[in-house]
Amino acid sequence: MKPENFKVPLRIESIAYPGGGGPLTQWELYRFLQRLHKPVELVYYPRGEHSLRMPWERLTSQGGALDWFRFWLTGAEDPNPAKATQYARWKAMQSH
Repeated sequence: MKPENFKVPLRIESIAYPGGGGPLTQWELYRFLQRLHKPVELVYYPRGEHSLRMPWERLTSQGGALDWFRFWLTGAEDPNPAKATQYARWKAMQSH
């Protein structure tokens, strides 16, 4: 795989073993892209299952995906002050 093939931001979600193998199964791709200064984020659900059932996990997964896509596709940001750190992190990714 060539680094120039990665042109879009990638949000990786990982669940616990046995359903998903844990974050180590995604770590190599995550670190590879991070070292190339590509926009990438890894979210781990330690008690997650293939279909997330816990309300916090669903909210984090679906809300996080919505925030991620809105930010990277339209530049929109949720005005909630609790999300300021995630947008600061993503803006730093944009500058690379």
